[in-house]
Amino acid sequence: MFTNKEQLIKRTGKNPIGRYDFLKLLATEFKTTKSREAKEQVLANLANFAYDPINYGYMRQLQIIDLFLYTLSDDNLKLVLFASGGICNLCVDPINKLYILRNQGIRLLTSLLSSKDEDIILSTITSLIFLITFESKNEVTTELIEKISDLLNHESNRIKNLATIFLNDCIKMKLSKLFFQLFKKYCTGTSGVLKTVKSGNEASVFKTITKDDILNFAKLTGDYNPIHIESSNNLVHGALLNGLVSGVFGTKIPGPGTIVVEQNLTFPAPCYAGDTVEIKVQVISVRKIMKCEYICIANGEKVVLKGNAKLIKKS
Repeated sequence: MFTNKEQLIKRTGKNPIGRYDFLKLLATEFKTTKSREAKEQVLANLANFAYDPINYGYMRQLQIIDLFLYTLSDDNLKLVLFASGGICNLCVDPINKLYILRNQGIRLLTSLLSSKDEDIILSTITSLIFLITFESKNEVTTELIEKISDLLNHESNRIKNLATIFLNDCIKMKLSKLFFQLFKKYCTGTSGVLKTVKSGNEASVFKTITKDDILNFAKLTGDYNPIHIESSNNLVHGALLNGLVSGVFGTKIPGPGTIVVEQNLTFPAPCYAGDTVEIKVQVISVRKIMKCEYICIANGEKVVLKGNAKLIKKS
């Protein structure tokens, strides 16, 4: 997407003519026309121009970013689609990103996460992935976490995957304790159970593992190995991690009534108290005996458990 100065000159010449004036005409037409079709066509064109870094400065001068932000609240779904696409194209630039953040961009985008249009949601999550950084982490609200987490159960795999990436990025930023409390509330419930399990279905849950979790598991199993209890790092029991996988089997995929008949698992890296883990389960095949693969990722960085299982689901 990005080009250096020499490439820009080669493409446009040393004195590019017409871009500013043409963008100004489009912005003016959008504001003045009464034709619904004309508005849609103009905004689609502006969203396309927002893809090219050459136009960023012009768009800021002409307040086209404001135009996109304002249109995010429009009742016309096509206009919202083009506006969200324009914001998505613009927010990769640091100056544009700062401008969007300072003008309620996160709040406006959050409202779009409930849209019925898949492309609007995809553009919105992609924009949020660029906009939410360590510097802007205070923009992460309860509403945003709740809506993104709900999308983990969306029927679209593309939306689920982007939602997972966003939440993993938040984990890597090591946001506040409140964030993880909200994460646990919205990401580890029993909502989103699939009535009909199909190959390719997947589900994710998140959990921050505490020292108390490790101690309670030791009391339950009698495994007081010092590496779990007395070590300064408090290594998490492998069986505890596998128990989290079992929780996904029984509540999300395949769901209530699931019985595990066979498992194969490995522990590629250690997991410690304080780590936030994501457990991801995917259905590989659906027959009388179902096959699933799963993986557990700590802090969005390292795989601490992976495996596969054969399951039976009773009605």
